[in-house]
Amino acid sequence: MCQTASKPVNREDIIFESMEDSMLAEDHIIICGMVENIIHFVMPLRTDHCQDPSPIVILHDELPTAKQWQQLSNFSQIYFVQGSPLQDKSFDRVNIKKAKQIVILTPNVGSEQQNRRQQQENQAEEEEDKSSKDQEDLLDAKTIFKYNIIRKKNPKVNVVTELINQYNIAFLFDNPLLYHFMSVYGYDQTPVFSAGEVYLSSLIDSLIC
Repeated sequence: MCQTASKPVNREDIIFESMEDSMLAEDHIIICGMVENIIHFVMPLRTDHCQDPSPIVILHDELPTAKQWQQLSNFSQIYFVQGSPLQDKSFDRVNIKKAKQIVILTPNVGSEQQNRRQQQENQAEEEEDKSSKDQEDLLDAKTIFKYNIIRKKNPKVNVVTELINQYNIAFLFDNPLLYHFMSVYGYDQTPVFSAGEVYLSSLIDSLIC
């Protein structure tokens, strides 16, 4: 069972231009990006055993879809700020300095995967593999760019990062020796993966699709 609001929340009441220095956004969780079935991500954060659930602030460049809003409207303390996580100032607007955790979701993973499937029906196998790899690396590059902005803005905040390609985990290392460590023991033995600071899209897809 989950903790829900006593009545559905009005959409207009949770959309903010900025929450910088807002009392509503303190010791909160920032979610960068959206997925279609966002409810499966939010529900564990609103279980009954959470006596003092943390506020959730979603930072995304597009407003929630009708389906996403229908899922979120029954929960309290969920707020939305429209802005690009690729811009430094957007994180000031979600009060990053007072956040306790940030989750970076890969942008448009579902639509990108659908586009790739459509392309794969019309292209040769070698071209398909190269196109898919390039698209995945581009999405991961955006995620890593956001990660670096966050670390610069608030080095102490706990960051959980979603990547598509396991080899791109190496770009999150702060110690060059870990590159060799990963090549020998695998990505799943690296400190960032073992500590739950990074996960692969294949895992989140299996949980929320």
